[in-house]
Amino acid sequence: MKRNQIKKGSFFFIVLLNTILILSGGCMTSPGTGKKAYPSGLIYELRMPGPHTHYFHISITIEKPQGDYIDMAMPAWSPGRYIIYDFAKHIHHIEVFSENTKTLLLTRLDKQTWRISGYGRGTLRLTYKVYANYASGTFSHLSSEGALINGASVFMYPVLARNIPVTLAVHLPGGKNWTIATSLPETGKCMYYADTYDHLIDSPLSIGDIRTYTCTSSGKPVHVCFQSPVSGTAYEKRLALNCKALCDAAGEIFGELPFSHYLFIFYTGFTPGQYDGMEHFHSSCITDASPLSGENHVNKLTALAAHELWHVWNIKCIRPYEFLSYHLEEELYTRSLWIVEGLTRYFQNILQLRAGIITREDFRKNFSHYITAYEVKPGKNTMTLEEASFLTWFDRISDEDTNSMNTKISYYNKGAVVGLLLDLKIRGLTSGKKGLEDVFKEMYHSFYKKGKGYTDKDFYSECEKTAGKPLHHFFERCIRGTCPLPYSECASLCGFILENNESLPVPDFGMTLNKTRIINIIPGSCAEKAGFQKYDEIRLVNNIPFAGISDLDKVNPGQILEITFVRYGRQMTLPLTAGQKIPLSFLFKERSLLPEEIAEIRESYYTGQLPGKKKK
Repeated sequence: MKRNQIKKGSFFFIVLLNTILILSGGCMTSPGTGKKAYPSGLIYELRMPGPHTHYFHISITIEKPQGDYIDMAMPAWSPGRYIIYDFAKHIHHIEVFSENTKTLLLTRLDKQTWRISGYGRGTLRLTYKVYANYASGTFSHLSSEGALINGASVFMYPVLARNIPVTLAVHLPGGKNWTIATSLPETGKCMYYADTYDHLIDSPLSIGDIRTYTCTSSGKPVHVCFQSPVSGTAYEKRLALNCKALCDAAGEIFGELPFSHYLFIFYTGFTPGQYDGMEHFHSSCITDASPLSGENHVNKLTALAAHELWHVWNIKCIRPYEFLSYHLEEELYTRSLWIVEGLTRYFQNILQLRAGIITREDFRKNFSHYITAYEVKPGKNTMTLEEASFLTWFDRISDEDTNSMNTKISYYNKGAVVGLLLDLKIRGLTSGKKGLEDVFKEMYHSFYKKGKGYTDKDFYSECEKTAGKPLHHFFERCIRGTCPLPYSECASLCGFILENNESLPVPDFGMTLNKTRIINIIPGSCAEKAGFQKYDEIRLVNNIPFAGISDLDKVNPGQILEITFVRYGRQMTLPLTAGQKIPLSFLFKERSLLPEEIAEIRESYYTGQLPGKKKK
């Protein structure tokens, strides 16, 4: 409960809000009883009075909502990151004020929703603090050196009115010569506009000492912004040029760029944080706890930039029907995330190849790695791509708390591998005249431009229409099933081959260790048969103190080891007979001595040009 009056200092923002209400046609009224409040415009104010405390101070002004109550909520998750994060847990000191003297009630309905009632017809102002100290594409970060705002983790929303206009006023901290980088339209100094709440949270803000590179692609302005607690490096220009090349390559594939402008945000060197990226319609947010340094780091961030850029088409434009509108209060299930994320990982490599950023050899090496990473996963025998997509909401659970290391796959990784095979399949069936990118180009026009979302069946149908042949067996095998993937069949259609990079047998202990602690037991392995279990702590091997897996480098397959370990506080000893395995390592290679027709198909695959034509 809170009773108070709005301070005079807020008068300017209330006047501004009144202007917004007039321009937008006045208040919307609730259908039926008219008891719930539907504001027609909102003003968000973001302050950072003490950046070193990691607290954003937020206020939301609501002009005279016409109803008995209004519900405000924090998202449970963020579009693009399909995990329940419960952002409300970072909210503190929430209060509500009114311009009149009526008693206000602020009632928490559940973990993320608050109800405001008892305000009569007065203008409301909701205030709260948000703790923000993690730099990623999902969470927000504030420190003495700068700020990164990912809207879903900071801004509350009116539950029944996410589609109304929003004004955002940013108050920069005193004594800081900070600037703001965001894709939101600027309406005044540090003032921004969003059509809806969803537009607001789809537009991250980078605030601090920012260095910006500006170029054009397909006639559209592209800004590449760098923010780091360390000074700028010579590698920033290289990365900015790569971003332009990626936009040029994407524009060439689709024939246009769907956005009016685009912003790449690179927020690096801030801790705590992670190597991460998040897609948005007019921007992408890329973070890394390490400051930008070296060619390898440039290449790593470029790959992530390519991934987020392709998402402009594959999720921001072309969407599964389940994602046409987001329910931010609960999980949103789809079996198509392998299309959204896995095929985007595939096309991040195509985009870099077409942009001239990576070589053909680099491209093949990347897929050699993806294939190897998939083939060594025990979960490939138990989880399908559709199931991995549907169950993504479990991913927040630690692998150590489940048996997921043995039972799940990544729809990013297998999705990329299946994308490769599907593209090769389509190109082989069409003599190189069509490919998987043509599926996306068709869906861009037939779904996005018509305001429709696609089903998984729609996607499969578009693939078959592009290929000109049924692909039901491929889909059942690779997407809905757990059968071995048809590498040889698909690769040979376009002049490629997958080889097992044979190596000498090595001892196999059937377990995964974190230093001396067992964190996974492989089903059917020698460790399982010997009686070891997860979380056993190994102390001695043949009465010699054990420090880690490297201590077993000289063990021979078939050798019997005496393992002394601690389980539930008790010291125990079991014999373990070392097994044997040949490490899996695959090479995705070009075939030699190809018929001219197949050689032309492979060349067209690399370049995106029709067979027989040279890339301009």
